[in-house]
Amino acid sequence: MAATYVFIFKDLSIDPAIGLIVPTLNSIIGLGITLGILGTYYQRKIHDSFKFYWISALTLIPSAIFQGFKVNLSPWFDKNDAAHVFLLLALLFYFIALNKYHSFLKNTQ
Repeated sequence: MAATYVFIFKDLSIDPAIGLIVPTLNSIIGLGITLGILGTYYQRKIHDSFKFYWISALTLIPSAIFQGFKVNLSPWFDKNDAAHVFLLLALLFYFIALNKYHSFLKNTQ
């Protein structure tokens, strides 16, 4: 609904960044709920390896800061490179959580 409003009533040729508001909010809400809230809940209820889900959500925050404030560390390592480093760390923590839970399931059978 919000995307329809943005695409119909806003002129994206003047400011194309307006079109990124809806997907950004969708990602923040979706990742916040699935990785943050559910990761914490499952860590308490199922297994301790789920803590890496909310840790991966926390590593996405610096990525958003680099992109949002357009922080460029140097000409050869700009905001996109820094954000991708943090995205890679988040994926690494996500993989660690999956791997630890998989080994837990394999050892309990």
